[in-house]
Amino acid sequence: MIPPLTLSQRVARGEACMDDGLFDEAAAEFDAAVTLGETEPAGAELPLALLRRGEANLAAGRHDAAVADLDRAVLLAGDDPLPFAARGEAHLEREEYAAALSDFNEAIRLAPEAALLYVSRARAYRQAGERMRAIDDLEKALALAPGLAWAEQELRELHGLREQIGFWGTLF
Repeated sequence: MIPPLTLSQRVARGEACMDDGLFDEAAAEFDAAVTLGETEPAGAELPLALLRRGEANLAAGRHDAAVADLDRAVLLAGDDPLPFAARGEAHLEREEYAAALSDFNEAIRLAPEAALLYVSRARAYRQAGERMRAIDDLEKALALAPGLAWAEQELRELHGLREQIGFWGTLF
């Protein structure tokens, strides 16, 4: 008889599915991990399973389910910035800019040296129409991680917008 999979094994299988772009299958594996985590002592693994299920749901376009999972992950994870960042991404997908910015601000407070968090917050600022704040965050990201491709690309796009707008671009 084959023993049932453990929570860690379910998470690992879900990770593999995510890597392969199989988001529904990943969500199912993470769902099984969450169920195991709720029925046995799981420690830090339950918040991780919730975080990853939320990310799988987000990737599959199930924004409400993603936010619900990420809300629980935030509550259980303490001062881990990842659930805040992931929930910020979910809010950004739903065009809830104030909520996204709040989550990115908290993630940055918890991990101020994580350059990618500034890139995420810059995207939120940009989509909320606050381009100068977006530029500031992208410059901060590049100061922390010179050559960071995502930050460089976003910054080029924002400067490109300014050039397209011409004189008026200096005002935003």
